[in-house]
Amino acid sequence: MINQQYDAAIVQFSNGQIPMDRPVLGVDLKIIQGLLGLSVDDARWLFGVSLPGWYAYTRRQNNVNKHAGKREQLFDDDTNAGENVTKGPDEPVNESLALLIRFFDVMEKYVYEVGMPRATVHDLSKCMKGVCLRELSELLGRDQSASHRWFKEDARPHPTVARLIDCLVRWLSDKDDENGMLPKVEAWRNLVIREYQLRQQLEARRSMRNGCVNSEKRQSVCMGGDVVV
Repeated sequence: MINQQYDAAIVQFSNGQIPMDRPVLGVDLKIIQGLLGLSVDDARWLFGVSLPGWYAYTRRQNNVNKHAGKREQLFDDDTNAGENVTKGPDEPVNESLALLIRFFDVMEKYVYEVGMPRATVHDLSKCMKGVCLRELSELLGRDQSASHRWFKEDARPHPTVARLIDCLVRWLSDKDDENGMLPKVEAWRNLVIREYQLRQQLEARRSMRNGCVNSEKRQSVCMGGDVVV
């Protein structure tokens, strides 16, 4: 029975609209918005994304600043402060947002029950018994020290993380769900690991492709058998 619950909980996250052979991308925000029939403002509120962050994720960026004549750096106000990242519909969203999107992709019933996030990291820690604070941070798509900061009274998680915490607590505590709490925790752990692996695989493929392109460029300037570098 327990093994069946584990299998059912894991399979549950494989039945969404977003493929499990790639990481969650900016375009998936629009996909889930359409599936749920939400306005942009409602979707932003649901995912805890600012208006600039939403358009940075869902619109193709003009990376050339016409006035300054140089590449723009997008400040990612929906991840860790001060982190510059490349955004766009074909780029992975930050880890916490990716996990929240995966959650709502298969847990549509919780979308229509959400209010202001009330559950805290303390509540989530109680639901995930045996999970240390370092792993708890990782299960929320954050660095290992994040939970230690959140346990302080003056430290609050980002709205995206607060929403994810609230949803996980309600899901894990849902007695109407036929899967037990431990199988659900393990299913969530597997999902987090899978999403991380997909991001790493995409980065590796892009690095290899860029390496091939650079190699072809070097070969194209070959003169008389000597490569000009």
